[in-house]
Amino acid sequence: MRSHIRLGALAAVTFAAAVLTACTPADDPRKALVSQGCTLNSDCNAPLICAFRTCHEQCTSSRDCPSGARCVAGEKPHSVCQLPDERDCQTNADCAAGQVCGVDDQCRDACKTDRDCLVDQVCVVATCADPRELKDGTLEPSTRSDAGSDAPRGFGLPCEYTSQCPDPLVCRRDVCDHECLGDRDCEGGKACVDRVCRVRITDGGTCGAGLIACGSDASPVCVDPARDRSHCGGCDKACAVGEVCDRGACALSCPSGMVDCGGSCRVLASDRSNCGACGTTCATGQVCSGGACVASCSAPLVECSGGCHDLQVDPLHCGACGNVCTAGRSCTAGSCQIVCGSGTSLCGSACRDLAVDPNNCGTCGNVCPTGKSCVSGSCT
Repeated sequence: MRSHIRLGALAAVTFAAAVLTACTPADDPRKALVSQGCTLNSDCNAPLICAFRTCHEQCTSSRDCPSGARCVAGEKPHSVCQLPDERDCQTNADCAAGQVCGVDDQCRDACKTDRDCLVDQVCVVATCADPRELKDGTLEPSTRSDAGSDAPRGFGLPCEYTSQCPDPLVCRRDVCDHECLGDRDCEGGKACVDRVCRVRITDGGTCGAGLIACGSDASPVCVDPARDRSHCGGCDKACAVGEVCDRGACALSCPSGMVDCGGSCRVLASDRSNCGACGTTCATGQVCSGGACVASCSAPLVECSGGCHDLQVDPLHCGACGNVCTAGRSCTAGSCQIVCGSGTSLCGSACRDLAVDPNNCGTCGNVCPTGKSCVSGSCT
């Protein structure tokens, strides 16, 4: 009798196991497949997970994804392969939560440094990208045109800072807008040219100290190549979206001691056109000293272009008026010297993040073998 009971129990267990094997999540027709809707991870066929209310493949880097697909951050701690219909965009609103519309009109993870990105990715123009997507070290802007509209690309996008707007738009009332419609919208005697405030050419046809003439022969304008996002370092050298013009070079943000004023890095303590605050211009005959408009500079400060500067530490007037320290350098004892930001080290003539740089992993010059990545300063 007992043997019959044992055999019956064994048969029941075997049958239950067979049923479970036949109905695993991967084979359950009730579970969602890739690109199908979901609310929870359990709604998707394993090993798929639910991200942005859609089932996705999991990944660690883009190498885990189908050809051409990008690995993006999902709901922490997961990252997922971006679906084809989640890539293209025109505004940030077209992208999934936590992503922004990049300069190439593709939805990307937002970042400030490489550490904000997934494995093998780098931070370029405030967005994460795979090295294979870069050309000459950066992302190529989209060539899409806004047919049927006289507004430039990016007009009306939400923003907090001008550097988040495509050039030549500025951030006004929390949206990307034209800088001006007429001369009355411009400060400091500037003229509104093509809806951008520009310094007027003098009657003699020349620009003031530190300025250069750019534009067409018919309507040239004076620009400051050290600070102008449209002419950063020279005529028509425009900075990409998300960048500011820092001493003639495009950068993701202004260095310590400088403030982003309309996409240009300014020293509010000594800038006559932005004295104490962006847009505050000193009256004729006054200079800017310590963020206030005064009659003259007090020693040891020296007047340079209407502002009072300490030539020992001022990166725009280092050692002498007009001697600008290039981006990535600071002014120390009247001399321009390379200084790396937090989390980076000087390797040769450039600052590198030794924690993630595969060409300088852990120490300068330590190159990771092909197929390996740099994680926390070690090739893995």
